[in-house]
Amino acid sequence: MFGVRKSAFSASVASLGPGSTFSRSSTYLTCHGRSGLCIVAATDGAATEASAAAAAAAAAAAAAALDGFCIEHELPQGLLVIRAAEEADVGAASVVLTRAFAGSAQGVPISDGRKFCSDCLMQPPRGLLLVGRMFPSATAQGAPRLRPGQTSRLIATAGLSFCSSTREAFPTLQPPDDAAYLANIAVDVTQRRLGYGRHMLAAAEALAAARGFRHLYLHVRLADHVARQLYDSAAYEVVGEDVVLLAKLRGITPRALMRKQLTS
Repeated sequence: MFGVRKSAFSASVASLGPGSTFSRSSTYLTCHGRSGLCIVAATDGAATEASAAAAAAAAAAAAAALDGFCIEHELPQGLLVIRAAEEADVGAASVVLTRAFAGSAQGVPISDGRKFCSDCLMQPPRGLLLVGRMFPSATAQGAPRLRPGQTSRLIATAGLSFCSSTREAFPTLQPPDDAAYLANIAVDVTQRRLGYGRHMLAAAEALAAARGFRHLYLHVRLADHVARQLYDSAAYEVVGEDVVLLAKLRGITPRALMRKQLTS
C-alpha cells in the first residue's frame, strides 16, 4: 500500500535525536533521547562497543537531519510549510492520501490510510511522512478554504523510505536496499495543478540529500503521464521499465523505476 511496508517499530535507532546522551552497561550500549530510552546494540567487548558506538553516532546524525526539518515557500496562495508529520496530522493526511489514490490500483479504505499515516510516525529515522500545510493569504484566489477556527490546511503528503525495512518488497524493479526511496506523493484533489507536487518532491530530495544519500529512487506507473512529466522535468532518469505484457500476465501495474542524483 502506497509503496511503504506496514512494519512494526524498530527500537534500534528510532528514539535518537539532538541532545541524546549515551550510557554503557556490560550488555548494552544505550541512548537516552528526547523520545525516551532506546537500545542501540548489544555489546560484547571493546571492539563490539566501539562498533555499536559508531552505529549509534551515525544513527544520531541521521535523526538530527530529520529533527526540525522544515521548508517554507511564500506562494501567491499563502505560506506553504513542509515538515515531518505529527500525530495531529494523521486524520487530514489519511484523507488526502486515500482521496488522491481513489480509483487507482493503490486505492485503499480510509481506515488503511489512517493506519499507514500512524505507522509512519514510528519510522524515523528509517523513513517518514512529509506533510505540506498551507497557511492561506486572506486575499489570495485559489487558496484552500479553511473551516472556522482553522489557520492552515494539510494539502499534500510525501512518503519517504531510507531502508528496505520501511517499504514493500516489490515484485519487479526493486530499488537498492540501502537507497532513499520516494514511496508516494499525494496532493489534495482540489489543489492540483498549482505546483504543490513539485514542492513536495523538492523537499523529499532535500531531506534525502541532508541524510547523505546520493540518489533518490521512485516508481511511476507507465500510464501516469502527468507524474512522468513531473519527474522527467526534475531530472529523474529511467533505471528500468516493466514489460507491459509480462506485467499484466503477473497481475501487476506496469511501472518504471526512476532515479535522480542528489546534490548536498
